Amino acid sequence: MAGAQQTGGLEATLDVSQSVDWNDNPDLEAGDADGELTARTGLTFGLSSVTERERLLLRIGADLEFGDRDPLDENTGITDPELRLLYDRTARNAAFNFGLTYRESEVSDSIIQDLLTNQDLIIDNGTRRDTQLTFGLDLGTEAPVGLSLSGFVRDRSFSDTTNPDLFGVDDRGLEATARFRIDPRITATLGVNWRDFDADGEETDRLTTGFAAGLQLAVTQRLNLGLSLGRDRVEIDEFVGGVPVSRVENGTSVGITADLDMPNGSARADLQSNIEENGRRTTFRLGRAIALRGGDLSFSAGLVDSEDLDMAPLFGVSYSHELQRGSLSVSLRQDPGTSTDSEEVVNTRFSVNYSERINSISSWNAGLSLRDVSFLNDALSEDSRRIDLNASYRRDLTRDWDLVSGVRYSRVVSDDEADRSSNSVFLSIERRFSFRP
Repeated sequence: MAGAQQTGGLEATLDVSQSVDWNDNPDLEAGDADGELTARTGLTFGLSSVTERERLLLRIGADLEFGDRDPLDENTGITDPELRLLYDRTARNAAFNFGLTYRESEVSDSIIQDLLTNQDLIIDNGTRRDTQLTFGLDLGTEAPVGLSLSGFVRDRSFSDTTNPDLFGVDDRGLEATARFRIDPRITATLGVNWRDFDADGEETDRLTTGFAAGLQLAVTQRLNLGLSLGRDRVEIDEFVGGVPVSRVENGTSVGITADLDMPNGSARADLQSNIEENGRRTTFRLGRAIALRGGDLSFSAGLVDSEDLDMAPLFGVSYSHELQRGSLSVSLRQDPGTSTDSEEVVNTRFSVNYSERINSISSWNAGLSLRDVSFLNDALSEDSRRIDLNASYRRDLTRDWDLVSGVRYSRVVSDDEADRSSNSVFLSIERRFSFRP
């Protein structure tokens, strides 16, 4: 394709795109909506440096949009600014990593993140801002005694929204683990953790602390066992009927894992029982990974049991296959969690992506994404899900410029609310400028 990127060394890039997009419901409103034709200019600066022991990735970008519905509305002007910084370094006996991301977007946009929350599926007007900082330090990676430190800060805020469930959240956490290699087959660990979750307004705040001792045992060359025992404490400040109430959940945490190497992959069993803000949560999973010719397959099945709530199944599948002229990937992931309102949920993410090279200058791809948040206490909250479909065609116009066209479809379904959907068609030209000093 035009502007193909080389690898290794220091490289600066500038991605430029000019697109025209027609959307029949750009704000994903319920019922009838006015369509909009939008012209968008995208500029993204990138810097990367990759060596044997060090990696630096920087990405800064934004769009300039002009819509035909109202030249003075909030969708006109500079939109979707984004900053991503990643740095990691490894030494013979240590490793360090640091990450910083900032993104601003419309609430109605489809945002794919590692951590799915119920707020990701709420449709409203207004702007959403996400900031995240992470770091990790690993000392004594090859020594008999080692130490791992990690932490994160996440901030989410909203402006010009009307839905009361869209409130700001500050989330911070630290974790430290000491490792003691008793012999080549036995490693003991001692860890502590701290997490502070603060929500704006009359919402639930929680402070979580804990410690745990563990053992990693190489029972045989193929079988490894992991055992952990600790104590968790969660301090919750919430509002019940408009009145502030404080309570504490505490108890023992237990973890047991077993990993078995097999001729064509591996198998895993995992049992975790921890104290969360709603009491004890226990999860159990069985998983299998298989190496296939031209691809990989892994799958898992399990259960989650939360205090005073019915058990719920958990499934996972990951499949990837390299074809002669393209690739196919399928992923299903279900994880138990807690909503921003401190209710027990199961978060589901399912995706299918297919790409195929037509000839030396053109290709096409298609994708499906499903995200679902299901509350385990059906009487209190509404489940919601979002489906996104897309298909696009790419062709080299010249050595430097690409033409990209495609279609998108989005649908949001929430219990006791009207369904929302949108269709869009886009056409763009793109180019990447690159420089290697």
